[in-house]
Amino acid sequence: MASVVFIRGVNVGGHKVFRPSVLATQLADLGVVSVGAVGTFVVKADADAATIRRAFQKRLSFDAQLMICPARDVIDLVDRDPFSSDAAQKADAQYVCVLEQRLRKRPRLPFYVPEGRDWQVGVIAIHGQFVAALFRRIGKRPLYPNQVVEKWLGAATTTRNWNTIVKVRRRLAAEPT
Repeated sequence: MASVVFIRGVNVGGHKVFRPSVLATQLADLGVVSVGAVGTFVVKADADAATIRRAFQKRLSFDAQLMICPARDVIDLVDRDPFSSDAAQKADAQYVCVLEQRLRKRPRLPFYVPEGRDWQVGVIAIHGQFVAALFRRIGKRPLYPNQVVEKWLGAATTTRNWNTIVKVRRRLAAEPT
């Protein structure tokens, strides 16, 4: 079964810099493909999460936090399209925060920060390891969905734009799951 790897906090502001295409080449034995978004990879090999984690950590020159998901979960998320509502389409951007692991307790949704008409981040759905978040650019100090989701859920996440998740889904379309 294929997997998807999301690396947290890399290639941002000169921090934990690496070349995704080089890493993918180094991990060719696992059939790793860089999806073009920094720190997002498809692993074609039928390998468990522990094997994938060890292989990535061995090749990276820094300690990295990896969120590893079965390909089937990404496919299911895109097929469900948590951003299909009119309200979601009106947000400035749609993001998916990938949890390090599934939550034990599901919170009440939706949740908006700050509360009220001028919300900037709206958490609208949780599907397995994926948290669907809306973003609106309001005010001088915008909130980023990742910081809101981590604080609210008390769990480590890494965030990707919805377009990146759809691109991963297209990459997986021809892969066995």
